[in-house]
Amino acid sequence: MKIKEKTELEDNGVKVEKTDGTPFLPNMTLKVTDVTDDKKDEVNSGSSALIDKEQEIKQVFEIKLLENGIEVKPDGSLKIRIPIKEEYRNPTLIHLTENGSYEKINAIIEDGYLVYESDELGLVSLIADVIEDKGKDDEVQGSYYPGDNVGGALTGDITNQMMYVGMGCISLG
Repeated sequence: MKIKEKTELEDNGVKVEKTDGTPFLPNMTLKVTDVTDDKKDEVNSGSSALIDKEQEIKQVFEIKLLENGIEVKPDGSLKIRIPIKEEYRNPTLIHLTENGSYEKINAIIEDGYLVYESDELGLVSLIADVIEDKGKDDEVQGSYYPGDNVGGALTGDITNQMMYVGMGCISLG
């Protein structure tokens, strides 16, 4: 039995790989927890100087590297990929340092991810521009497919009328 070496670990869409390309030990795993609901206010108050007034905290991740289920520190620099949604404008990352302060991360956007290198994991927050919610009043609700009916939209009534005709014939019989 040959143990397959993993050069990349992934959890919750976040990917981690070593910058030197060496594989992780087979008993290493990545644990990423979305703690936005619990930590958003804490991050907002602690990092208010780093967040522009046009921006807001979108997601907060707690990233851990585990060896046999126990949290360990990385043994070198890691390349970390945080997924970003298409609707996020001007996304930026900030993280909680070991001394308890927040700092911005110099990350680049690559294939739908914010990518950066670091030798520490922990609490990482994704911030992006606030987008005005237009509301759903000006959007067309439902679907429109005229198909063979050039006269307009379908009403959603797709009942098989032949079933009623057949049931009527059976009951009369």
